[in-house]
Amino acid sequence: MRRFLLLAALALLALGASTIAEAVSAPGVVSGRVMRDAKTIQCVTTPCVEPVPGLKITFTRLGIQRVVKTNREGRYSITLPPGLYRVTGPGLVRQGLDAVRVRAAQHRVINLRLAAVPAQPDETSTS
Repeated sequence: MRRFLLLAALALLALGASTIAEAVSAPGVVSGRVMRDAKTIQCVTTPCVEPVPGLKITFTRLGIQRVVKTNREGRYSITLPPGLYRVTGPGLVRQGLDAVRVRAAQHRVINLRLAAVPAQPDETSTS
């Protein structure tokens, strides 16, 4: 009986250790799209949205800061260690999200909206 209890306890410990190791080592993925309201003649009567290319989005938590850039379609994807991240970027509206929780081996889709066009330096001006 003692041997059975000892083996059962060891099996439970091994199971718990592998689950903890998996949670620590398995990153999560956050992806989505950043869009903004379009201000074009085609969008006078109905709301339109357009992708935001080249926007840098920062995911921050204690000791970790990762940056991802949207592609020409406004899409992004980033792999992060599990944890709670603050999401920031120029002009981003988080639509009620104060933070994004990344879980081990989980894929979350977080679509974001741009409140205003971020200020771009004028490359044609000469000072």
